[in-house]
Amino acid sequence: MPIYGSPELVTPLIIDEKQKEAAHRYLASLAENLKQKGFRVTFTVKTGQQVPAEIIDVAKEMGAELIVMSSHGRSGFTRWLVAASP
Repeated sequence: MPIYGSPELVTPLIIDEKQKEAAHRYLASLAENLKQKGFRVTFTVKTGQQVPAEIIDVAKEMGAELIVMSSHGRSGFTRWLVAASP
């Protein structure tokens, strides 16, 4: 099925290593900040086409008690569109 919409609303199908490394550095920085405040933090960077299934699989593998996700700074209609996407 074709995907319609502006490019910033469509997740790229190909994630290169630089993007993965940038995501890892960003999450490592956030995790370190939280660890310094006494939180126990684990993070991972995964890619896949079935995002809900990937999240559930990783949560089960890690025995996660809490999952924290960001919204990429989107708000309003754009956030609603991204959140409502299957």
